[in-house]
Amino acid sequence: MALPATRSAITHLELVRLLLQELDERRIAVRGALDAALMHVASSRAELASLDARHDALLADICAQQSLLMRSIIGPFPVELLRAIFIELTTAQEDGLVTADLYYAYNPDRARTPFYLAAVSSRWRQVALHTPELWTYIGVPNIVNATRRQAIGENPETLPEPGGHFRDLHLSNHIANLHPAW
Repeated sequence: MALPATRSAITHLELVRLLLQELDERRIAVRGALDAALMHVASSRAELASLDARHDALLADICAQQSLLMRSIIGPFPVELLRAIFIELTTAQEDGLVTADLYYAYNPDRARTPFYLAAVSSRWRQVALHTPELWTYIGVPNIVNATRRQAIGENPETLPEPGGHFRDLHLSNHIANLHPAW
């Protein structure tokens, strides 16, 4: 009776040995595939680093070429033409600022435009700084709901000259009455 149980155990052990051998073969194959995949990942990372360096170099070259192109396009512009363009740009922004009650709406773009123009290049900065018409806008956001006439009073000396510029600005007591904290 022990003989059939022993044969069964031996057969079972032989089957287990074959399964373990197959498992080892699969483990070796998977390990080889994993090593190959890791080598591919390392190679891909090296290639990516190379591409990143190339991208950075190309981006720097593009910036340099854009700068050269802008200089070649903008460089020959006469100062008078730049000045006229600057003035036209800023005065076009002022067209919609005056309302029916002569209230001047605050325009942050108009307030920033001279600074943006002056930041383009040293040449543009010189032209902008020597163009007084760019610097005539003083924008004050509307903190309280008051009309222009309430803020500066009815004094004719405080109204703008025919060219649209203030000769002298006198703030009246009306401003103090607009907000209790003032």
